[in-house]
Amino acid sequence: GINAEYMGNDDPTEVHVLYLQVAKGSVQSKILQLVDHISQLFIGAGLATQNDIEHNEKLHATLMNSKWRTPQEVEGGEAARPPAGRREERVPFDITQLLAQFGDVDLGEFPLVSVELSRMGARTGAGYWVSDQTIAFPAPDVGP
Repeated sequence: GINAEYMGNDDPTEVHVLYLQVAKGSVQSKILQLVDHISQLFIGAGLATQNDIEHNEKLHATLMNSKWRTPQEVEGGEAARPPAGRREERVPFDITQLLAQFGDVDLGEFPLVSVELSRMGARTGAGYWVSDQTIAFPAPDVGP
């Protein structure tokens, strides 16, 4: 199945973040070892603190996030900015139909071919994270 998980609360009608878990078992363990190794290198180089890397253990792919959804969009009104210094209220979404329709879909496997080191907060014109470095993994040796 889709193995979707969500944050916000335990009610699928009031979800703030919908995401897919990435890898389980020994694959997840190897990826987490890599994440920990990179994190320790960042700490050793003075680029991060232990506090900065807390909660790096949740490997996931975000599908939907209410952070990008405003009350005005939900109500069909004009998108108005909140007063200075105040954050926009997050509006949860209902995923019950999504889970009913796609809950048994197998998304298959995707090989990990590289790791992107991205600059948090910096985005390209298309809205993607700015990649400071790409580390490519060698292709697996496939026998004859």
